[in-house]
Formats: sequence, C-alpha cells, structure tokens
Amino acid sequence: MKSVFLVISVLAALITVLSGCTESETARSLDRAEAVMEEHPDSALAILGAIPSADVNSSADRALHALLLTQAQIKNGHIVDNDSLINIAVRHYSDSDDSPRLMKSLFYKAQVEYNRGDMAAAIVPAIRARELATEFNDSYWRAKAAELMADIYSVTHYKSEAVKYTEEAAEHYKKAGKARNHLFALCDLAVVRSNDGVDDNKNIALLDSVRRIAINEPADTTLIVYADRTLFGMYVDSGRNDEAHRILEEMLSLKSHYFPDSEQYSYMSRL
Repeated sequence: MKSVFLVISVLAALITVLSGCTESETARSLDRAEAVMEEHPDSALAILGAIPSADVNSSADRALHALLLTQAQIKNGHIVDNDSLINIAVRHYSDSDDSPRLMKSLFYKAQVEYNRGDMAAAIVPAIRARELATEFNDSYWRAKAAELMADIYSVTHYKSEAVKYTEEAAEHYKKAGKARNHLFALCDLAVVRSNDGVDDNKNIALLDSVRRIAINEPADTTLIVYADRTLFGMYVDSGRNDEAHRILEEMLSLKSHYFPDSEQYSYMSRL
C-alpha cells in the first residue's frame, strides 16, 4: 500500500513539475513575441500561433496573449473588427498595476472599434491611451494614440481636431526617433490640412519635402508612392494637369508598389 501511495505521490509531483514547465514555456514564448513585436510583427505572429491554446492557462497569460495576438494581427495588416479578444486584455489590465499594457490594450481596443466603424466607442479608449502615454512620457505610444485620434476625428469631420492630433503625432514620432513614421505622419498632415482649407500650395510643398527625403538612397518606395498618391490628388484638384500626369507616370513605373485606384483610372480616361 505504501508503495502505491509513493507512486501516486511521485506521479503527482511529476505532473506538477511538467505543468510548471508548460506555463513557464508559455510565458517565455509570450515574452519573445512581445520583444519582437514592433520590429518583426510577422515573427511575433508566428510565435503566438505556435503556442497551444490549452497552454494559455493563467489569467495573466490569457490577457497578454489576447493583447499580443490582436496587436500582431493588426500590425500584419489584418482588419480586426471583433473586440472579444482585446476586451480580455482591457478587463485584466484595468484591474492590475501593469499600466503600460493597459495603455496598449486601450489603444488596440480603440483600433478595433475604429475598424468596426464605431467612432463613438473608439474615441474614449484612444483618449485614455494617449493620456497614459503622456503620463509615462512615452513619445512613441503618444504619437500612435494621437494618430488614431486624428483618424477618428477625420472620419467624424472634426477637421481642426484632425489637424491638431496629426501635428502631435508627427512631433512625437520625431521625438521617439521614428523617422519613417514621422514622414508618413507629415503626408497625413498635408491631407488633413487640405481638408481643413489650408492652401494646397503649402501642402504640396510639405509633400515635396517628404518625397525628396524618400528618394534618397536607400530609396523608400512605399513612402514615395504614399506621398505621390496624395500629391496626385492635390494636383488634379487644383487643375495642375502637367504635374498630375508626371506623378501618375512615376507611380505607374513603380509597378511592384503601386496599383491604380478609381481616381487614377478616371483621370487616365479623361486624358
């Protein structure tokens, strides 16, 4: 009888150790995914996909997994419009002392609501995420939150607010040392300023300055096309057809990065 009890005790201990190892490996995988998320979101998504769902046991692991998976999907270009996953993270971090992860959870909650088309639901967590980023003196996340707020205000036609928060995003991306994000934000600034009635000559000058930076070696083709698309629209709207035609021809030469949309096809038909 004693030997049976001993075997059972050993098996119980072994199960406990193995369970601890699984939880530890899950935590390590989550940490690896979080570490590479900003620079290599595709790798982060692959790491998260390799974690068996049965191994995400604790409430802390579930919350972090929910945050990271939402983040990775969005950063890899997926349109996430179901808030059930990110709500797990928001609820957990709202009751914990992990304010930086609460900030990120609120940001992605706002992004998901934006994707759903519910701007009223999106603006509240976006504002709170920006407040936390400001409190932490985190320029990168303040820029991201301000950029999202600008998008929300653009959709809801609060044009001056869209300009204000796009300017803030550009400023704080620069402070964070995110030069490429800063340049994309300047392109967005030209758009929202134009929508708010600012003279397009000023906006075109801003886009031209971004474009000159983008064409320097090593050329940033994605940024060039992003600036060119905006320039094209402004040239067409202002009747500067020669410049619009020149920009269109350049975009068409960048076949691997550019696909004409309805506006460009319409313009080509008129030509």
